[in-house]
Amino acid sequence: MMKNKAIALFGFLTLAGYLSAQTKDPVVLEIGDKKVYKSEFEYIYNKNNFLNEENREPIDEYLDRFVNFKLKVVEAENIGLDTATAFEDELMQYRGQLSRNYMVDSATVSQLVHEAYERMKWEVKASHILVKVDLQASPGDTLKAWNKITALRKKVLESGDFEAVAASPEGSEDESAVDNKGNLGYFTVFRMVYPFESAAYNTPVGEVSQPIRTRFGYHLIKVYDKRPARGKIQVAHIMLGNQSGDNAEEIKKKAFEIYELAKKGEDFGQLASQFSEDQSSARNAGLMNWFGVGEYVDEFLDQCFALKDSGSISEPFMTEFGWHIVKKIGHKPILSFEKEKPAIEAKIQRDNRSLVVRSSFVEGLRKEYKYRVHTKGMEEAFRQVDTNIFHANWRYKGKKPMDKPIFTFGDTTFTQRQFLDYLEKYQIPRGKYDLNAFLKDQLDTYSGNEMTLYERARLEEKYPRFKLTMQEYRDGLLLFELMDKEVWSRASKDTVGLVAFYEQNKNRFMWPERADVTIYTCADAKTAKKAYKLAKKGKLSNEEIEQQLNATSSLAIKIESGIKIKKDTPVLTAINWAEGLNKPVAHNGGFVFVNLKKSLPPTPKTLDEARGPVIAAYQEYLEKQWVASLKSKYAVKIHREALNTIE
Repeated sequence: MMKNKAIALFGFLTLAGYLSAQTKDPVVLEIGDKKVYKSEFEYIYNKNNFLNEENREPIDEYLDRFVNFKLKVVEAENIGLDTATAFEDELMQYRGQLSRNYMVDSATVSQLVHEAYERMKWEVKASHILVKVDLQASPGDTLKAWNKITALRKKVLESGDFEAVAASPEGSEDESAVDNKGNLGYFTVFRMVYPFESAAYNTPVGEVSQPIRTRFGYHLIKVYDKRPARGKIQVAHIMLGNQSGDNAEEIKKKAFEIYELAKKGEDFGQLASQFSEDQSSARNAGLMNWFGVGEYVDEFLDQCFALKDSGSISEPFMTEFGWHIVKKIGHKPILSFEKEKPAIEAKIQRDNRSLVVRSSFVEGLRKEYKYRVHTKGMEEAFRQVDTNIFHANWRYKGKKPMDKPIFTFGDTTFTQRQFLDYLEKYQIPRGKYDLNAFLKDQLDTYSGNEMTLYERARLEEKYPRFKLTMQEYRDGLLLFELMDKEVWSRASKDTVGLVAFYEQNKNRFMWPERADVTIYTCADAKTAKKAYKLAKKGKLSNEEIEQQLNATSSLAIKIESGIKIKKDTPVLTAINWAEGLNKPVAHNGGFVFVNLKKSLPPTPKTLDEARGPVIAAYQEYLEKQWVASLKSKYAVKIHREALNTIE
């Protein structure tokens, strides 16, 4: 039901767009009762001539093809192909994909892309202290977390020992801090949540950030170093497990023995497959995927990036995981902005930066459509909700209709009951939060979603290019369906018609001049002379001639037989075209002679031999006949005055 409503709304808005355009957009063409406006014709004409600007096709020549195209579209509409469920589904799916390009704040995306690229050039080494608190926590819990993080920052500044404070019992609430003292090592862009990343990149080396809030809680960040990015590297890897006790020296000895074998030229991949305990890479001859900073422990990364040349092999080294030997395969530095841009844009869509993009887009819509919250209606609606909503079992049980406005934008009004229905439908179990803050957040989400849907429904009206692109795709989709029905499938299935067409046109599908031949290609004149004599005597088969003359060299002679096309076989143009055994002639640095058994003059191909070209020609024939019938069925009227305004 919702999909049908969406399709109906889409169709209505498209029609409304066309009606409003009539006053500004003159008609250039009428086919039956369908009108084609200048904007559509000009858009498609210019698009088809975009790559051939110097030799643009004259409009009158293009017009003939365009009329034929539109005749088919009009026919498809009149027989109802545009109302088929599969057609509507595919069209709506395409519209959803196309709309993504129009449903973003381009300025924000551009700023985030440039920011990310500049950060890609650097790697940051930092530690952090975490105090956990949910984004929707109650004011009391939030204040408690804030007081703790500010107290910890004061303690860090007074003691000067960030790591000691992080690892202390009353310090960081990140469980790993007891062991790593909050140390995160080096990392780069997209490795941390966006607010944390921004704080790390914006904090000077040696300093401690102000408290930063993420979805995990409040953080303090101390930045130890910033260095130029090292890019990505690929290595092959041999790892031996880090066993303690009596085996430790034995494992170390084994690692150096494998290293010596690799240095002497033993195949590194085979050594990895045989000895490495890293099963994920051992299965692939030790080869690891490309990686960069933050993906493995710093000790491992430093050894890999220290290898200068591709093919160089490290001495065995230790990490917490065991002994490693790595061989450098390749290195990728940071590329230019234009080359990195597509990958950055894709990462932004998956990263929590997408929330920034969406937030800025929705905020723009709020301003454009004059979004307004009706405070009294909102407060009354909020009073109907209790904390059962945090357990996903809240229901509106009041008797009031709750039909007062809660927010408005554009020409739409949303009621209290619509918001309450939204809360009831999408409630999920969650922790204990401040109820009023939670409801305000839900109202923002709900109104943002509704404004996004409102904007998406108006794209044809707001963006002429979107409307034209949708019209082009719609017509192309209809054309494909109708061409398949009237031409392509018919030509393949209409056996009787295909045979009749072939019989009437068989001379269009001819074999050129051919011959049934045996070709003897020889390396030199001496071999050609021997082969010619043997062939002339006729006592030996071709296989026996090859076996005898190739006894000392497999390249002395090559013999091939079959029906050959004269113009496609160069050697046949070099000989005397006469039946029988032709004498050897020099050809392509060697010698060749031919036994021309039978000359075959040009003859029509059978239907089976020419089926592909015959079907293609039959399709062309059917299309011409069909278009002629459409021209008789629908009156075509060209508005020259409007057409002549197109440049």
